[in-house]
Amino acid sequence: MIAKLAHRVVALLVAVAVVLFAAAAASYALSCAASSQHVAVVISPHVTPRSGDGENFPNVSGIELGEGQTVELLRQRGDWLQIKTKTGQRGWLPEQVLETI
Repeated sequence: MIAKLAHRVVALLVAVAVVLFAAAAASYALSCAASSQHVAVVISPHVTPRSGDGENFPNVSGIELGEGQTVELLRQRGDWLQIKTKTGQRGWLPEQVLETI
C-alpha cells in the first residue's frame, strides 16, 4: 500500500516537472521569436535613409544615422530594410550597413 502511494506521488511529481519544463520552454521560445530580428545597429560611420528600397529613391530629410545607433526593423525588400528610428522617423537602408541584434 505504501509502495503504491509512493509510486503515485513520484509519477505525479514527474508529470508536474514535465509540464513546468514544457511551459518554460514554450515561454522562452516565444520570447526569442518576439525579440529576434527586430532591432539592428548601424555599422557604417554615416548613413542617410532613403524614401524607398533602392539608390534611386531620394534621401529622407532630417534623418542621419551614425555608427552604433539602433533602429527598429520593419520589413525587408531584397537587400533593403525599412527602419524606424527612436524618434519614429522611417526610411530604407541597405542591409550591409546594419547588423541585427
